[in-house]
Amino acid sequence: MNSFQTTGFHGQSVQFSPFYDSKLLVGATQKYGFAGTGRVFVLQLNAVPVCLERKIDVPAPLFDAKWSEKNQDVVHIALGNGSILTYHTDNPQSVPVRAWNEHTAEVVNLSTSTVDKELLASASWDGSVKIWSPSFPSSLQTLQGHKGRVHKVAFHYRSVNTLASAGADGSLKVWDIRLRVPTCQIPVNGEATATDWNKYKPDIIYVASTNNTIQGFDVRQPGKSLITLSGHRLAVSSLKTAPHFSDQLATASFDMTACVWNLTSGFQQSVMNKHTEFVRDVDWSLWGDGTFLASTGWDEMVYLWRTSILGNHNTLH
Repeated sequence: MNSFQTTGFHGQSVQFSPFYDSKLLVGATQKYGFAGTGRVFVLQLNAVPVCLERKIDVPAPLFDAKWSEKNQDVVHIALGNGSILTYHTDNPQSVPVRAWNEHTAEVVNLSTSTVDKELLASASWDGSVKIWSPSFPSSLQTLQGHKGRVHKVAFHYRSVNTLASAGADGSLKVWDIRLRVPTCQIPVNGEATATDWNKYKPDIIYVASTNNTIQGFDVRQPGKSLITLSGHRLAVSSLKTAPHFSDQLATASFDMTACVWNLTSGFQQSVMNKHTEFVRDVDWSLWGDGTFLASTGWDEMVYLWRTSILGNHNTLH
């Protein structure tokens, strides 16, 4: 199992490049995001051991970092001072090419559209979701509806106008961004902490909550959950549906594990328990056979690991 240490910075986000099979983007922060600065690590995975290709320091605690879907060298960074910064990773001067400062509290999550590759959505603890394009100096839209912090946001993989948001008010909201109002609202037990769409079943969405479970819903009939996944001992911080299979889901949790779930059986397929602190994010590689994942957490570690695709439970040591 390959690994990389983000020394002095606690891992917050991890994402494989949508352009290269050999690049990984890691966002990390000092002092667990409560103070200090942030740092983005661009890792080269072809090297053994994994090596640092580029780092970018940012002036506030970092909560999320995402690759652009349009430009292979562009990254978007969400900060605790309410700003979003866009950088070219091939710029040696580390100067942002775009800075947005409209949010009035921490920006904690970003989502890029795979349909309109210009669009970026942000979730903030100021209670709003905003839509952006690097071509414009200000936000394109603001979505207000949550009563409290918004933790996660997720563009639909097929519909450019459909967006989901998970909030501390215990709701998952599905938006038509043209209308700026929720078209579907799903209550959960506790705060809604993470969400993602099934990449093969366009009406199916998953949401995690502070009651340590993940539920699946059909947004056409949201009154009853399709599946409930139980196994984490603490809240789920991140969830990602598999890009290669319709029946797999990966989660990161405050219980210091990352898991892969079989959505047919409802059971954990693999458990990765190398982390020694909260696991903040997990991601699937878009390349290869669909078994390659990365995770990062507050132990200042990034791990690269494989999961079984056979459906049997494995613990990865």
